[in-house]
Amino acid sequence: AEHRTDVHYERGALAFDAAAPALALEELELAERWARRLNMTEARWMAEQVRAAALMRLGRRAEAEASMAGMEAEARRADPCTRANAMHARVGITFLRVESGDPVASREIDEAARAVRRAAALFTGACARPSSAADAYITLALLELRRGRTQAARDAIESARAALPRMHFDLESWVVEAEARLALSEGRRQEAARRYGALRARAEDALHREAAWRAAWGEAESAADAASRVDALERAEAQLEAELSEVPLGEGRDTLASRRSRTAAALVEAYLARGDDEAAFRSARRARIRALRSFARRGRLEQLPGAERRVWHAALGRYRQGRAELDAELSERWTVPTRDLPAFDAEARERSRRLRRALDEAYRALGPADPVAAASPPPGAMVWLAQRLSRGWALFAREGESLSVARRADDPPVDPTPLGDWAFAPFDDAIDRASQVVLLEPGELASRGLHAASWRGAPLASARPVLRGLDLESASTRRGESGRVLLAIDPQGNLAGARAEHASFAESLSDRAETLIGEAADRVAVLDGLARASVFHFAGHGAAGPRGWDGALRLAGGTELTPADVLASVSVPATVILSGCETGRTEAQAEGVQGVGIAPAFILAGADT
Repeated sequence: AEHRTDVHYERGALAFDAAAPALALEELELAERWARRLNMTEARWMAEQVRAAALMRLGRRAEAEASMAGMEAEARRADPCTRANAMHARVGITFLRVESGDPVASREIDEAARAVRRAAALFTGACARPSSAADAYITLALLELRRGRTQAARDAIESARAALPRMHFDLESWVVEAEARLALSEGRRQEAARRYGALRARAEDALHREAAWRAAWGEAESAADAASRVDALERAEAQLEAELSEVPLGEGRDTLASRRSRTAAALVEAYLARGDDEAAFRSARRARIRALRSFARRGRLEQLPGAERRVWHAALGRYRQGRAELDAELSERWTVPTRDLPAFDAEARERSRRLRRALDEAYRALGPADPVAAASPPPGAMVWLAQRLSRGWALFAREGESLSVARRADDPPVDPTPLGDWAFAPFDDAIDRASQVVLLEPGELASRGLHAASWRGAPLASARPVLRGLDLESASTRRGESGRVLLAIDPQGNLAGARAEHASFAESLSDRAETLIGEAADRVAVLDGLARASVFHFAGHGAAGPRGWDGALRLAGGTELTPADVLASVSVPATVILSGCETGRTEAQAEGVQGVGIAPAFILAGADT
């Protein structure tokens, strides 16, 4: 068992070094579990440290910080090596926040620099670990550059190389980047560009997507002219798209896209500066939907060769069987003693993650998604799109072949009247001509209620039909019976209003409806009905959860319908009506991109509306 802990840890560490954070999480969670069972404290903390870094790479900062806070509290009474690891890991969280562009106070950066200097001293003294020492010095060098202390950064780089003359590529990539940033900060732009170019070439050869993205961003920052900058940013965007395709379902694809959104913003700005509004609009659309493209099934399943189609169906079969078994156990949760509930729930969450991996295997069988999958707007519609820039916003309005662009220096206001002026005033005539308005909102604007913002003195939605699109073509070649309606009403038996809602239209449906009320509306019955219906109407409770993938429709018997369940469905109705709180919410942290939630999952699986 002790060696099993080591094997899982080393696999996780290797996966992390190879820029495969989702695989690293899977192995490190197993290492942590075995280490905890055997009371191997240092091994557990080492696994937690790398796991926190992997979570940060996926944009799951809150989980990473919670893990490190618990580790720090324990480490105060521990040996020097454990204290140094905890200190360095905590600094690593701050450093990755800085790298992701999060607002970090200078006081925090100063404290992090002092802490990592102490960790480096321990790694070269009481806890001699050359690799950890080099890692700490590299972090120190990059923090010192953020503080504008170039000589201190140079000293730290030299200390890193002296501590570990031969490094693995992940560590070496950060040293090269520190050297390139140092050159750039001292005005040696040509040398910086050369170093970044060499780093990108090595990273691409090693299939290290994250390092290749960092290097391409550095090339853009050190570019000698506008054309070179655009080329470098396009390379960075291509690396990010390739990296996203390797992140399994529900493991942070949308948050990772959001954390790397600065290259998309810079690319849009670069195209606008060149006067190429069309390229800017295309880049903004691509950045918004790229975390979703590989989930869209349109036409891909029908084109699969026989072997790949069998892989798809086998993987979906494993998912559905596993979900059914898990649901059966969850329905008996009420029988679990209170003291055992935390362990029971943790095991249920782990099994859900494993089931998502089976679904991910099915989607890999579909092959790569089309490079461009943007939707064609309905005839007569005006498409409105917002893209955050490094300073301010770019607003786009597409009307047929015509494209208009407006810049906003300030952030959008909250109140409906000024919000409407901010968003719609530049496009007043286009809205007047439009038969409907399609809003392609970034996540941070979705909660503002743009459909209710004022246009000509009244809410926009009172004057024009408003659609919120995923901006992906979605069509299913397999539909339920035309006119068949599936009703799932008040599954948890505590919403009298939902039953009244059902009563108001049930009579008009006559024999076209299959009605599941209360206890009859469990997961098995709803999934069975979805395959036959062309319309699905849900009236009950929804829940978004901390991440979009945690969202669900709450069904009877403690069961639920999740985004993964929808994506694993044989077919879904063309029209889906979700009359429940939080059923439209996706990923709260994925501000610049469209994330997966229960409503987008229906569209991705083939629903039209």
